[in-house]
Amino acid sequence: MPINKNAYHRYTILDGCFQNSNRRYTIDTLLQKVNELLVADEKGSPISLRQLRSDISFMVANWGIELCGEKEGRKTIYRYADPSFSIYKQDMALHHKEAILNAIDFLRSYTDNHELVNLIDILETANISVSNHNESRKIIGLDLNDDYTGITHKTILADHIRQCDVLTIHYQAFHAPKPKRYTFHPQFLKCYNNRWFLVGLSAEYPDNITLFALDRIHSFKRNSKVKYIQLTTDWADYFMNMIGVSSTKEQRPEDVVLRFYNGRARFVETKPLHNSQKKLIQVSQGVHDVRLRVILNNELKASILSFGKDVQVISPKSLVESIRLEHEEALKHYKVLKARSQKRPNKVEPTASLIQLPAL
Repeated sequence: MPINKNAYHRYTILDGCFQNSNRRYTIDTLLQKVNELLVADEKGSPISLRQLRSDISFMVANWGIELCGEKEGRKTIYRYADPSFSIYKQDMALHHKEAILNAIDFLRSYTDNHELVNLIDILETANISVSNHNESRKIIGLDLNDDYTGITHKTILADHIRQCDVLTIHYQAFHAPKPKRYTFHPQFLKCYNNRWFLVGLSAEYPDNITLFALDRIHSFKRNSKVKYIQLTTDWADYFMNMIGVSSTKEQRPEDVVLRFYNGRARFVETKPLHNSQKKLIQVSQGVHDVRLRVILNNELKASILSFGKDVQVISPKSLVESIRLEHEEALKHYKVLKARSQKRPNKVEPTASLIQLPAL
């Protein structure tokens, strides 16, 4: 039987409770917590004790969850026996695999659409991975981050976007001392480099598109007091001119020329840095220029720096200067390390004595 979104939301809440090693949930306190979150998220009405027991039974039957069975007086403690367990880390269920196969068959009739061709490739790869799940010799691997902190938010946030809900979000940036409250109009979910981002309009910064990394969201709930603003932005077009996700309203794409040495351009020829990448221009043996038209952002800089000494920025001048400063700052760290190692006196290592071990 398919799982409806209200039931799925309850399973998500229960999964979080069962993982929480800092709380000792009995059936009564578990019911209280589930209903508290259901009401706070406005995703359904409070459930009965009977429904809660039914949900737990469903999770045991479908995901094979194992609870610790610990007692507190006469009450059972509801917690995963394995603290690292989560229903989101489990192998794909049979009905999910069947859904993939059905989707592949359906999409094959639309192979003239470039985006759908890519989607078919992803679905077929996932199907191969599932088919070989129980094989002793693995033949394919998917680079998925199952331990990503915010992954459990993804489905619920997608529902809020579909329903045009305004959210109250408590979000803590990496360098912020504590979470900050935002009134947020969610519009889109974007994945880059195994990290998910919620894209939308924040009442606190109305002049720019705001992105929240899902792993930095502490909590969120529906705000029914504020009218939802739906942007007309074409999100595929919005992200088309950049590597990654970060940009400001004022930024525009610029022509970028990168010079690759030691034959490294062959790597970006087979795996382009961006869809605007032009054909390689050979400068000399093993040296090629690559041209892009992209927004200058941190993700572009990170991509360039990942090639180390094998790449040089030729233009624009602002990017040349920015990458030069990055290398100079990095070099300072190594100079400090070298200076410290030269000041240390050479230590004479004691000669190890030979110990005769008794015969076994």
